[in-house]
Amino acid sequence: MSESLRYVHVEDSAVDAELIRETLEADGYACAVVRVETRAAFEEVLSREAFDLVLSDFALPTFDGLGALEIARQRKPGTPFILVSGTLGEEQAIESLKRGATDYVLKHRLSRLAPAVRRALEEASTRRERRRAEEAESVLAAQLRQAQKMEALGQFAGGIAHDFNNLLTVVMASADLIRAATPADREDLLGNLKDLAEAAARGRQMIKKLLAFSRQESLALRRVDLGAVVQEAVATFRHLLPTTIQVGLLVAPELPPVLADTGAIEQVLLNLASNARDALPEGGRLHVTVERLAMTAPQRMLFRDVPPGDYVRVAVRDNGVGMDEATLQRVFEPLFTTKPAGKGTGLGMAMVLSLVRQHRGYVNVESAPGRGTEVDLYFPVAEGAAAGAAAAPAAAPAPLGGTETIIVADDDPAVRRVCVRALQHFGHRVLAAADGAEAFALLQSHAGGVDLVITDMTMPRMSGVELYRRVRSEGSPMKFLFTSGDELAIHELARDPGLRVLQKPWTVEELARAVRDLLGAAAD
Repeated sequence: MSESLRYVHVEDSAVDAELIRETLEADGYACAVVRVETRAAFEEVLSREAFDLVLSDFALPTFDGLGALEIARQRKPGTPFILVSGTLGEEQAIESLKRGATDYVLKHRLSRLAPAVRRALEEASTRRERRRAEEAESVLAAQLRQAQKMEALGQFAGGIAHDFNNLLTVVMASADLIRAATPADREDLLGNLKDLAEAAARGRQMIKKLLAFSRQESLALRRVDLGAVVQEAVATFRHLLPTTIQVGLLVAPELPPVLADTGAIEQVLLNLASNARDALPEGGRLHVTVERLAMTAPQRMLFRDVPPGDYVRVAVRDNGVGMDEATLQRVFEPLFTTKPAGKGTGLGMAMVLSLVRQHRGYVNVESAPGRGTEVDLYFPVAEGAAAGAAAAPAAAPAPLGGTETIIVADDDPAVRRVCVRALQHFGHRVLAAADGAEAFALLQSHAGGVDLVITDMTMPRMSGVELYRRVRSEGSPMKFLFTSGDELAIHELARDPGLRVLQKPWTVEELARAVRDLLGAAAD
C-alpha cells in the first residue's frame, strides 16, 4: 500500500520535477505535488496549505534554495526541507545544512532521494511527538503548581477564617446583648447597633466564602430543583445590578433534580453577576439559562473537559467587554484580577470553580474581546427519584431560655466570656472551661448536675472531640453542642442524637435556639 506524501516543490524545470515525483512514487509514495517557481508563489502556497515536505532546487532564475529555506523556516518551521539540485557544491551544501536544511540530494544521484525523504519524515514525526510530550509535561507541571497554590491559599484562608470567626462571634453576640439591654427610646444607640450587626453579617458571609474556597466548610448537598434555586438567586441579584443592565432568565420545564447546596449555588451566581456588572460599565444584557443536557462523547469536543453524562446546565452570558486569550487562560487563578486596585480580590472565579467542583460539577468559560463572556456550569443529575416533596410546615419554636446547668469550653477567652454572658442572659447556670481537660474535670466534680456541654472543636490539651469520646466511653448520655470546628470529625459523630453543631460566628438567638432544641429533645 502506497504511503501518501504531500509536498511543495520549488523547481523551474517541469521535467526535473516530474522525474523526482516518479522517483518517489517508484519507492512507494503516493505523491501530491504543488510546484512553484517564484518567491511570491512559494510564500502564497505556504500561507494557505500544509505540507509533509519541502523540496527545492538550489538555483532558479529569480529565486534560490537558500532563500526558499529561510522562508520555509519562518512559515513552516517543523516541515522537513531537502535541497535537490544539480549545481550544489560541497561548501553550499554545508552552508544549507547550517541554516537548517534537513538534507541535500544531487539530481544525478536520485537513488538517495527516497531514503533521505523517509529519514526526514521520521525525524520530523519524532520531533512532533517529543514536542507534544513536552507540552503535556508542561501542562501537568502548570496544573501541579496551580493545585499547590490553591492548597496553600486554601490553608491560609482557612486559618484566617477560623480566627476571624472567633472575632465575629464576640462582636455579634456582644451587639445582641447590648441591644437587649438598651431602652427602646434610645434610637441613636439602637441605630448604631443595627449598623454594627449588618457589618458583622457581611463579615460572616465573607468568612463563608473563605471557608468554601479553602474547602473547610462542608456543603449541605440535597436534592433540589436547580431551576427554582436559580430563579431565587436571579431575583436577588437583579436588584443589586444597575438598571442599565437587562437581566433575562429562561428555565426549561421539568428539570431533573441535582444534589446541591442552595447557599453555595446562590454564591456562585452572585459572583458571576458581579463579574458581569463589571464587564458592562455602560450597561447591556445578562442572560441566565437553565436546561437539561445529555452530554455525549462527540459533544465533549465542544465542551472541553466535561465527561459524558446527564447534567443540568446553568449558562450565564453577558454581552460585555469580554476577555482576551491570555486573561481567559488565567481566569481561575487565585488572586488574579484585571480590576483596578481595591476593586477586586481575584478570588471570585476561583471560588466559583471550587464550589462547583464540590458538587462534582464542571465549569466552562468562553469569551472574546468585544463579544462578551459565557460561563457554563454543569451539575450532574441526581440518581433515583425526582426532587422530594415540600417539607411539612415547621413546628412552632420552643421558648428560649431555661435554668439548666451548662459547661462552656473554649480556648479563646473572649468567645468563652461572651458565650457565658449570653447563656446567663437566658437564665442558665454556666461553668467555664479553657479546654477539654478542664471541662472533663468540671463534669467529674459536678456529677449528675450538668445538662449540656458546649465545646469548641480545636483546643489545647484536650480537643472537643476527645472530650466527647472520653465522656461517651464512660457511658454518659451527656448532650454536646459543638461550635464550628473540624467538619470531618463532626460527620463521623453525626449519628449521635445527643450531638448538635452550631457554626461560628453565631448570634445570641442562634445559640439560645440551639441549646433549647437540644435540651428540649432530651426532655421528650
